Amino acid sequence: MSIRPTSITGAEDRASKSLFKDIPRHASGGMFLGTITVTLQVGDHQGDRFEELDIIVDTGSTYTALPRAILERLGVPVQRSLPSETADGRMVPVDVGETTVRLEGLQFHTPVIFAEPNESSLLGVVTLEEAALAVDPVAGRLIPTHLLRY
Repeated sequence: MSIRPTSITGAEDRASKSLFKDIPRHASGGMFLGTITVTLQVGDHQGDRFEELDIIVDTGSTYTALPRAILERLGVPVQRSLPSETADGRMVPVDVGETTVRLEGLQFHTPVIFAEPNESSLLGVVTLEEAALAVDPVAGRLIPTHLLRY
C-alpha cells in the first residue's frame, strides 16, 4: 500500500492547520492529502488462478473497476451492462461481471466493472463493504470495520 501525496496551500491550508496539525506537511507548508493504493489479487470465478495489481481505493466508485484484459485472461464472463456515471457527469454503459478477489488476507467474490485500457483500476465501496474494511485517511490505509444493521 502506498500514498501519493498532493499538496494544498493558501487559505484552505491556513484554515485547516489547527485541525490537522499532526498530518505531515509538504516542504511548501501544504498539508499532505493522498491517494491510497493497495495490492489486490484478482482471480477467476473458481479462485484457482490469480493476478496481482496495485489499485487505487476510490470511495466514490460503487463497483471495483479492473482491466478488461486481465478479466478476460482469467475467463471472467460479462454478466450484464449497466449505466455508470463518470466523475465528469457523463453516463456511459459498462460491462459488469463477478469474480474472486483477495484483499487484506480475505478471499471473496465481488462485482467488477470491465475497465477499458484508458481507464484506471479502482477499488469501489461494494468490495470494501464486502470485506468489512474502511478507509483510514489519516494513516492512508484500510482498516477493519464492523457491519451495520439499522
